[in-house]
Amino acid sequence: MIHREERSSVLAAIERSWDGAAHLPALREEMADIVASAAGQGGWGVSDLPTLGRHLQNLKSAGSTRTGPLEQLIWELRLKAVLMGSAGLIALHLAFWAALMTVYPNSPKIQAEIFWNKRVRKVLGCGYVDLLLRWSPYLRQRLFYPFTKRLVLDADPDDFDEGAYFPESHVTYEEQGVSKSVRIIEAISQARGHIVLEGDSGLGKSFFMRRLVKQSSRLKAYILANECAEGVLSAVQLRLTGAIADAEFLQALMYRGAIDVYVDGLNEVSADTRAKVTQFVEGNPFCTVLIGTQPLLDWSPPIGSRVYRLQPLDKLQIEKFLLHHSQALEVTGSSDFACRCHSFVVQALDEQQPKEYLDAVVRILSNPMDLTVVAQMLTKAQNPDLLHLQDQQFQIMAAAYSEKAGRPYPLMTFAEDVYEMRKTDATVLPSDRWPDEVSALYTSKMVIRRFHQTEGGGSVRHHYFRHDKIAEYFILQTFLGADNQRIEEHLDDARFRGVYFLLATQLPVDAATALREKLILHAARTNDNSISNRFVQLVSTRKMLESSGPEWVTSFEVPGVSDIEKELRVLGCRQDQVQHQIEDLERRLDAVRSMRGLLFVPRSDELQALAAKALQDLGGFVLQNSSGTGVTDITDPRERRWRLWSVSSSTRLDSLPAQLLTDDPSSPSWPICVAITQPSIHPDARPAPFDEECVRLARKRDISLLTGAELFRCWQLSRAGNLINEGFWDTLFAKRGVADLIDPSLDSTLSA
Repeated sequence: MIHREERSSVLAAIERSWDGAAHLPALREEMADIVASAAGQGGWGVSDLPTLGRHLQNLKSAGSTRTGPLEQLIWELRLKAVLMGSAGLIALHLAFWAALMTVYPNSPKIQAEIFWNKRVRKVLGCGYVDLLLRWSPYLRQRLFYPFTKRLVLDADPDDFDEGAYFPESHVTYEEQGVSKSVRIIEAISQARGHIVLEGDSGLGKSFFMRRLVKQSSRLKAYILANECAEGVLSAVQLRLTGAIADAEFLQALMYRGAIDVYVDGLNEVSADTRAKVTQFVEGNPFCTVLIGTQPLLDWSPPIGSRVYRLQPLDKLQIEKFLLHHSQALEVTGSSDFACRCHSFVVQALDEQQPKEYLDAVVRILSNPMDLTVVAQMLTKAQNPDLLHLQDQQFQIMAAAYSEKAGRPYPLMTFAEDVYEMRKTDATVLPSDRWPDEVSALYTSKMVIRRFHQTEGGGSVRHHYFRHDKIAEYFILQTFLGADNQRIEEHLDDARFRGVYFLLATQLPVDAATALREKLILHAARTNDNSISNRFVQLVSTRKMLESSGPEWVTSFEVPGVSDIEKELRVLGCRQDQVQHQIEDLERRLDAVRSMRGLLFVPRSDELQALAAKALQDLGGFVLQNSSGTGVTDITDPRERRWRLWSVSSSTRLDSLPAQLLTDDPSSPSWPICVAITQPSIHPDARPAPFDEECVRLARKRDISLLTGAELFRCWQLSRAGNLINEGFWDTLFAKRGVADLIDPSLDSTLSA
C-alpha cells in the first residue's frame, strides 16, 4: 500500500515510466496494480482529475483489467465537481435575486423591467423564483409592496382613527340553528374564511371593514362592489401593474388564500355583478373574503359563508356613543358636552311621550350615522330635529357658508356634479371646481379629507363624502321637479337605490304614489323588487289627504296638521321597522321550508345545495362548492374532511356518479353520496335506492351512502334538539363503505 503522502510522487514516476515499460508487460501490470490500489484510497480531490484521467487512458491503451477502481473514482470526482459548480451557481443565483428583492421596493426600473415582466422574471428566475413568490409570505409582501397602499386605497387605513370607532355595536348570527348576539369586535376579531356583514345604511359596516384592514398585517385588497362588473379578480387587477396583474398568477395566490379580499357595497350593484362576486367566493374556498352589504331580498349569501347582521344601537348604547364621539369630534369642555348629551338623551327618550313617537326616536338614534350627526349638532349647542336631520344638517352648513362667502350655497349646480360623479362611479369630490363649497362641507363634517402619495413622492389631497346618505341627499335634488326624466332613467341602476328611498319621502304625495305604481310594474317585468318593496312601504307611511285649492292657501296654517304629519312619520318609522322584521322572518321561513326539497327535488344540483346546507346545520363547515363540478368539500366538528356528491334520479341507481368513482382514493376526504330516487313517490314507499353494484363500489371505495330522506330526518331531529351532531358524524364515519343507511331512531349514539 502506498502512503497518502507518497502517492503523488509514485504516480508521477509511473506516468513518466509507462511508455518506457512497453516491452515489459509484467512491470506494466504491477504499475496498474499500484494505480488501482491508490485509487481505492481516500483523499482525492477535484484537482486530481487530470492526473487520474491520464492514468486511466494509459491503462485502457494497454488493455489492463484494473481500470474499474480508477473509473469509479473519476466518476465520483466529476459528480462532485458538477455538484460544487451547481451549488455555487445556485448560491450566486439566490444572492442575485436577494439583491434584487432588497432594492425592488424603491427601484422603478427593476420593478418594471424584471419583476413586472412575466417573461423576464421566468427566464431569469429559472422557474423556481415564481414558485417562491407564490409560497413565501415574506416574498409576496415584498413583491406587492409598491401596491399595498393602492390595493386598500378606498379603505385608507392610514387615515383611520381607532378612537372614533365605537366598539359596542353588536351583531347577530346563527350557530347550529341557535341565534346569538355578541359585540362585533368579538364575533369578527379578524377576517378569516368567507364572511357576509349585513346591515342597514349607516350602521357602520364600512367603518368596521376599514378597521379590520387597518389591523390586518396580511396582504389584502379592499374594493368597492361597483368595480366588480367584470369580476372580483379583474377589480384587483386594476390596482396592479405588469406581470403582477397576471390573471393566472393572481388567481393562484387567491385560491391559496395568500390575498384577503374585502368587497364593500354589494347592495349598490346589479344582480349580475352580485352573481360574479358570489361565484368568486365559492370558487376560492381558501381565500378570506369579507362582503359588506345592506339586506337584499333577491340575493343569497355564498354557500358556506358566515352571515353576521349588524344591529342598531340599543337605548343604553346611545348616550355611550355620543360621549365616545366627544374625543373624535375634538370637543372642548367635555364635561359640558357630557351634560348636553345626557340632557338630550333623557328628553328624547322620555317614556312619558307617546309610545309610537318614542319608538321612532329610538330607531333614528339607534343608527350610528344619524347619531353622529346628532353629536355634531350637540357640540355646537344646537337642538337636533330628529325627523329632518339631513335637511337640518345641510341648512346649518349652508347658513355658515352664506355668512362667510356672502352668497347662497349653490345647491343645484353642485348637486349636478355629485349626480355626474355617481353616474361615473367617481368618489373624489371636485375640490378644484368647488373649493369654498367643499371646504364648507368639510368644516361641517359632511366630507372627509385624505392624502394620497403621488408617483413623484409628493402627496395630493382628496375629499370624499363621509357617507353615501350625504351624497344621496345632493343627488336627490337633481331628481326633483315636474316631469324629471331621471326618475325613470335610473330605475335599473342599483347605484341610485338610496335616492329612490329619499324620493318616497320628498316627492309630493301624488307624485310619490305615481312613482310607486311605476316601480311595481317595473319590478314585475324585471323580477327585481329590491327597490319597489321598500318604496311601497315608505310611501304608505307618509301618504295623507290634502285639500284642494289655490297655491296661496298653503300659507294658512291649519291647527293639528303638523301633529298629524308627525304621527304619520312616527307610524311610518314603526312600519318600516316591522317590515324589516317580517322580511327577515320570511327569509328564515323560506330557508327552513326549502329543506323539504331533500325529499323530492328532481335535479342533482338542487339536491347538492340542500344537502350541503343540511350538513352545515348538522355542525359541518362547508369549505368549497366548485361551480360546475357538483362537488362540495366539508369538515365535520372533529375536523375530518368529507367530499359531498348528490344525485337525483327517476329510477333506482345502478351506478354512482362518475366523478365519485374517479376521485383520487388517496384523497384525505371521505366521500359521501346523497341520493333521491323516484322523487314522485312518498319516501316511505320507495324501493331500495341503490342496487348491488352501487353497494359493492361503495364498500370498495369507503363511500358513505345516504338518501335525501335520511338526511332530512337527521336534520329534522337536530333542529328539534333531539340529535347530537357529533354523533351523526361519528356514525357516518363508522358506517362509511357500508350499505346500511342511517336510521336515527335505531341508533342510540345519535339521540340527544
